[in-house]
Amino acid sequence: MTLQDSQTKQEFSAARVAINNALRAHTWFERSDLSEKVRLLELPESCNGFLDHLSKRPKTGGGVELIRIAHVLIPPGAIFGIFINFEVKQINPPHNTYFYQYFSWKQGPLSGAKGVVLIRSGGCITHLICLHGFSFATGTDVFGLPGGFMEEDDAFRADMRFLTELFEEMGFDDVPTNDLIDLGLVHADPGLTNNCPRLFAAVIDMDDVSQLNLHHTNLDRFEMSRKVIVVPAEKLWGERGLIELHTHGFFGVIAARLINRGILSVPCPTIAA
Repeated sequence: MTLQDSQTKQEFSAARVAINNALRAHTWFERSDLSEKVRLLELPESCNGFLDHLSKRPKTGGGVELIRIAHVLIPPGAIFGIFINFEVKQINPPHNTYFYQYFSWKQGPLSGAKGVVLIRSGGCITHLICLHGFSFATGTDVFGLPGGFMEEDDAFRADMRFLTELFEEMGFDDVPTNDLIDLGLVHADPGLTNNCPRLFAAVIDMDDVSQLNLHHTNLDRFEMSRKVIVVPAEKLWGERGLIELHTHGFFGVIAARLINRGILSVPCPTIAA
């Protein structure tokens, strides 16, 4: 099979054709084995985010030059993420060659959204809502956050994805969008992945808490079973507070940014003499 065969084997959108052409313009792509190139060019449109980010990689960076793609690991069946391995060369002497790799969700860096729900009463934040349940990756029960991967139904808007996940994961009938706080982007683990989702906090009034279904069941067949956790604000702090116990990396960033914006107030610290 040739690359031309791969381009004509299936019908792609104009945006995808442009992405494929941008990939083929890179010398490191052209140096790669034909089988690896074909596998990338034939990925479904749902992987356009990954391919678009790949097509925009510079030839050099961090003191190395990309030589070729050595291998791409694409799981069989439903594709959630892709592992790609590059052969690289040091730009300066001794010009050693070695391999660098990274993982990407199929949506690319802007994979989706994660966040928390805050309950407001009398103008103050009184409670925080998150999730707790089984994680397939860790094989244990962990604290989690509502949110999920970007989908075409969201028009690729992170705020719409977050609100949709609140309905699906927490059983809310409605969440006022004017009380949605955009907390910005975060690189999850730049040593391993390009993942950089957007973080949010949805603020609801105590009068609207009746919309929350603590026994809600998520009908998404890909979701692990989890339960909704409501934590009083005073239980966030201290050695056994939620901020210490919540191991999800995004939660720490969310808490820090809420404190930075004055939305959460840190108790006066005490330091032993």
